[in-house]
Amino acid sequence: MTFYVVPEVVALESNVPKLNIPKHVIMADPEYFNPTNIDILLGSEIFWELLEHDQISLGTGYPILHKTKLGYVVGGPTIGLNHKQTNSVKPIQCNLIVDNTVQEQLAKFWSLEEVPDNSKQVYSVEERLCEQNFVENFTRMPDGRFSVAIPLKKPESCLGHMSETRSDTQTNKKPYFLPHHGILREQSSTTKLRAVFNGSAATSSGVSYNDLQMVGPTIQSDLLSILLRFRHYPYVLTGDIEKMYRQVLVHENQRHLQQIIWRDDPTKELN
Repeated sequence: MTFYVVPEVVALESNVPKLNIPKHVIMADPEYFNPTNIDILLGSEIFWELLEHDQISLGTGYPILHKTKLGYVVGGPTIGLNHKQTNSVKPIQCNLIVDNTVQEQLAKFWSLEEVPDNSKQVYSVEERLCEQNFVENFTRMPDGRFSVAIPLKKPESCLGHMSETRSDTQTNKKPYFLPHHGILREQSSTTKLRAVFNGSAATSSGVSYNDLQMVGPTIQSDLLSILLRFRHYPYVLTGDIEKMYRQVLVHENQRHLQQIIWRDDPTKELN
């Protein structure tokens, strides 16, 4: 069996009067009437395997001796132990073991099972600015896609540039060229060639494209909430947005921050 080692299993047992046990009975705890520390607490996974069929009754209102593989154990009513009580009076006794550690663990368990209330989520200053930026600047394109503005927390002038641009429309702005490379997966049935961009690459000033952007709040639900919602309805529907990040465009006045160098022939020089 697997056991947990703890400083204390349970509190000390209460005083129990010594019973008139038959001499041939071997008790699992010969000193059952003497309160002492409890060394091991066995659970129901082994308790029922220890029980045997033999029982010995000590009389009406007295406990019963039940045979186990460890010896006889005592259990049952204790009314007969108090000889001052009459037959017409049957006192009710309730024993309670208070363990603050168990109570705290139960409280934590139920708090983990609660569905988070996202409506009460507290956003940081930067997360609120990101949400405000989206609300004030997003637009819906004729083809159904969204166009959003990048929430910048630093001025664009912090970025350096890798090479001189020849675009006449960008003469008054410093462009940022996104380093990128291709990932070729010939066994893929959908996208065999995928481009990976590195917005964390620092420019000549030591500042990267990602350094300029604010970090917004998490808008999707956590995994626990999603799994719990699956239990509320008899049917669920899942879907996938094809090329999800391609469905969101960037405002034209910020597209110079996401430039790439294009050439038709790999033998040509990078200008």
